Amino acid sequence: MIEGAAEFQQRLDALSGVVEKREAALLAFFGEPPTVEEIVEHGSSTGPTSKDTT
Repeated sequence: MIEGAAEFQQRLDALSGVVEKREAALLAFFGEPPTVEEIVEHGSSTGPTSKDTT
């Protein structure tokens, strides 16, 4: 449970950082057309089960 505006803002900032990191990784990844195998491999390392979901 989140208690207070300060904690909410802290968690929102942390989530925003994760989203920005994933977006940057995807943009870098799609700089050149990938193969299907590369897409599958990349998705398994950046998906919701990744450990960077602080």
